[in-house]
Amino acid sequence: MTDVYDVVTKEKKDTKTEIHYQMPRFHRRVFAKLLDLIFFLLCFGLCFLASREIVTTSAGYQKEEETYLAIQQDSGLYKTKEDGTVVDVVTYWKGRQFSGSERKNGAVQAIDTFFTYAENKVDSTTYQTMVENYRTYRLTLKDANETAYFITDSNDKVIENPDLNANDQTYFEVAYAPYIDDTLQGYLLTKIPGYLELQKYESQTLIWAEIVPAYAIAGFLIYFLPPLCFRRSHYTFGRGLYHIGIAGPDLLSVRPGRMIIRQCIVYFALVIGSLFLLGVPLVLSFSLMAFSKKKQDFPDYMLNCHEVDLSRDQLYLSFEEIRMSQISVDKKGPDFHVNYPE
Repeated sequence: MTDVYDVVTKEKKDTKTEIHYQMPRFHRRVFAKLLDLIFFLLCFGLCFLASREIVTTSAGYQKEEETYLAIQQDSGLYKTKEDGTVVDVVTYWKGRQFSGSERKNGAVQAIDTFFTYAENKVDSTTYQTMVENYRTYRLTLKDANETAYFITDSNDKVIENPDLNANDQTYFEVAYAPYIDDTLQGYLLTKIPGYLELQKYESQTLIWAEIVPAYAIAGFLIYFLPPLCFRRSHYTFGRGLYHIGIAGPDLLSVRPGRMIIRQCIVYFALVIGSLFLLGVPLVLSFSLMAFSKKKQDFPDYMLNCHEVDLSRDQLYLSFEEIRMSQISVDKKGPDFHVNYPE
């Protein structure tokens, strides 16, 4: 049976003026919400690109970025690709069609470059500790047969074990690449002065100057501005395409204050919450919409609002407007009925 909301107002002469709202079909309500989400994501993408362009072209950001990239390049742990992007050396050597020998030699060169760079950036005690740790790392590295990958020569220099049946690609994957990723990248963060602070600056700028403003602007443009512009129906873009309005507890057009609270629940609890909780809030809201007694989604359930089909009807702003419109009585049995006193 079609879901119907019924509003009855009594006049002094025991006459009744009735209005019946029909609930939109379930799939239309779902598609309207999904369209709003798609519009939000598109708007967020555009706002993010705009905010990033503004931030990255500022003088202060460019100065910090230059210093950050200079440390990466000088450390030997990063390389610039042909397209201009900077990647760590392990990714650089893994992502191209290099031979095993080229990869191993590239990793060894990166390690040597880092130690040369670090010698001038840290105190002598810290540097000696780093060198000793690298020596210990190599001499304790063994294969599945407990055969050492590295040994010492007559001058007590650590060299690759010539008796081990391992090629250059194996040394790259087993010895050098893990050491760069697990140890040297850690040294770069914790031992090289200023690098950690620059990385924090990059991360905080991305979050607070680019992502958060883009989310706020996109949320306002999609979920708050349209409902405030459509005073009677409170359409969003998705609801407008499917002619779905919002009625308040009295089944009149929902008041602006309640609408703002409703849209805050939609935006913060459903849209943003779903990003962090893998869509669980949206699933729960759709479940309420499908199986609850009044077929309300989560925001409407919390505020006792109702989605109504405006493809043939209209929302009313007051009971006086209902009486003035002289609406005919709908004989269908209502699913929701409210009697209002004189």
